[in-house]
Amino acid sequence: MKSKLFLCAALAAALYVTPSYAADYSAQVVSFSQEDPDNLSIELTGSKVITDDFSFKLPSQAFSRLIMVPSGDSYEVYEKTAYEANGGGLLFRILAFEDTHYRDLNGCTILGFCGNKIFILDPHYDEQYASDSEEYTQCKEIVTSIKKSFISYIKDAGTVE
Repeated sequence: MKSKLFLCAALAAALYVTPSYAADYSAQVVSFSQEDPDNLSIELTGSKVITDDFSFKLPSQAFSRLIMVPSGDSYEVYEKTAYEANGGGLLFRILAFEDTHYRDLNGCTILGFCGNKIFILDPHYDEQYASDSEEYTQCKEIVTSIKKSFISYIKDAGTVE
């Protein structure tokens, strides 16, 4: 019996100290400066994006291909090459509304609620890519990842909803 206990303890200790190589995890804190006009867009480079209001995860093939730009109460996410070329390439918006009674939310996905805000994903990639293209499939994977991992924050209380 003691040998089984020792073996289990040794195995648990080995698993505890062995590094995990299963995932490449990197978080990116996104902060926009209103005083610096050059800091109005940020390249998304990590697997987890954290803003003042929410966080979400991205699939690995999306790293360094996306640009996030604040726009009022929303964040717009663009394809990097198109955005840098001519300001185009809008893939989707993450919108924050306090009142949705008079808004057309057709085609949008509710990501979450936090306090008096509702966070909505408004896709635009279907306007740029054919539904059978590789780009369309990749955008759909990005949106699916955001839907599954989206977390909104309550700033004042310091808790997560």
